[in-house]
Amino acid sequence: MSIKPKLLIVEDEPGILRGLTDLFVFHGYEVESESDGQQGLNRALEGQFACIILDVMLPSVSGFDICST
Repeated sequence: MSIKPKLLIVEDEPGILRGLTDLFVFHGYEVESESDGQQGLNRALEGQFACIILDVMLPSVSGFDICST
């Protein structure tokens, strides 16, 4: 059994989040998600992700601020 790469998606639009999640799960990734910038930052700092996909305009903390942390 192979280990799936783990992604974090931080996106506040439910339709976009659902679409991205479905796409990456279909292609064999393990996906975690958050819809708020601060919660996404906390999750990013706590976890080990192969990649983090960020929206720029998020509630509480922007994607740019998360990247610079």
